[in-house]
Amino acid sequence: MSANIFLVVSAAFLHMSNTCEPAAPEASENAALFQTFCKLWRLTETQVPATAVDTTGGQTYQDIQNYNMSVSSTDWQQLFDTEGADGEWAKMAITLKANENKLEWEQYWPIWKRARKETKRPTDPWPKAHPHNPAGKPDRSSVRHIQRLAAAAKSKVRKLAAQAAETAADKIQAIESALQKAKCGTAEHASDPKKKQCKELTAAAAKTAQCATGQNGKSLANDIICVCATTGIDVCGITAGTEIINGANIQTSAIAKIASSCPQITDDEDLAQAIDTALATLEAHIGKRKYGASVHLLGTSHTTECTDSDSAECIAYTSYFASNSKGLAAVPWVEHLLTAAKLYRQYSQADTASKDLAQQLTELGEDIAREYTRQPEILIESGNHPAAGQKEENKQQQNKCILRNKTAGECPATDCDYDSEKRACKPKPVTETTTEGKKFSPKKNQEDCKSPDCK
Repeated sequence: MSANIFLVVSAAFLHMSNTCEPAAPEASENAALFQTFCKLWRLTETQVPATAVDTTGGQTYQDIQNYNMSVSSTDWQQLFDTEGADGEWAKMAITLKANENKLEWEQYWPIWKRARKETKRPTDPWPKAHPHNPAGKPDRSSVRHIQRLAAAAKSKVRKLAAQAAETAADKIQAIESALQKAKCGTAEHASDPKKKQCKELTAAAAKTAQCATGQNGKSLANDIICVCATTGIDVCGITAGTEIINGANIQTSAIAKIASSCPQITDDEDLAQAIDTALATLEAHIGKRKYGASVHLLGTSHTTECTDSDSAECIAYTSYFASNSKGLAAVPWVEHLLTAAKLYRQYSQADTASKDLAQQLTELGEDIAREYTRQPEILIESGNHPAAGQKEENKQQQNKCILRNKTAGECPATDCDYDSEKRACKPKPVTETTTEGKKFSPKKNQEDCKSPDCK
């Protein structure tokens, strides 16, 4: 008998456990949700700093071109001596037949022209501040090295210019605009462009209208208001009193209360990474409650089932999840945040690349400065030093020529030349031999070169 009663009672409990609806989330859910919303709120206030990199190369690149101009051929230097309009690229392009010769120098011309102006006179400030080695001007080997380094610098500046579009002011404006749209939406709370703050309601509005499911997801500001708007219950833990809701109406001080209640961010975080992390936390708050239909909710209900967010402290994203496979990313304000994160990543990557290029440009400038001040050496065209014994052979040849002879007959004709005016017996010009056994004579002039980096 008692066994039968136990079976009946057990069956009753089993039936109840299979038919009961899931319990509503704890009231503390809203307080935790509010903190997540606050993190996102503060992230939308991020002011993206302008890049510190001069994408034109700045003075570093100008100095490089000044060094290059200083060691260039006279013909090249004189191209930039024409004053006034005739010396500007518009006229010089015609003179040089730029189209015919495919000279794409327009963007470089002002830099080269300035380089010539600053280096033309040795007594001017730039040459005085950047003297060459006291032993003499750079030799041909150094000149070629300087020209190669200058060409590499020009390549770096071209790459810097390519990064400029991703770090320009309009890119920063696009990031901050997306953040403001996420925060304030485009309707009644749309950001005030002067204050860069969300606008308050112009008059108190019924919660049933302001927090209806059709309004959910339009702005971060309105969603926070709806999650915290309950008369007499401090669900968000911010002691809102009547500043957010009074009676059944959302107040015109709701935005200010949220702004003053959200804690500031103290961590120095990457904006894009911080957005991704906060949104992942937000998605974890979304529960699937079954109140006759599956709904995607944020927040809790204290008096009614949260099928409509106007009747409780919750918001519903059900329509966004149901109609779009993107899930949370389909929520309008979330979409704006993701846009901001994407743009910021592009900006950050370009800024990092620009900093690297700027550092490389600085190093090239330092290399050129060292080459410019390097002590000149005897130039050997093959790049090799004289063969062993070459110097001794030259010395012996010089000893055969006894200077200040009275007659040409005393001057050995095989190794020496007699200067009748100075009555001097001098060694014939030496043809040196390299370690590879190749003979050469130093050239007086540079080879013709059309490249602006080899002059």
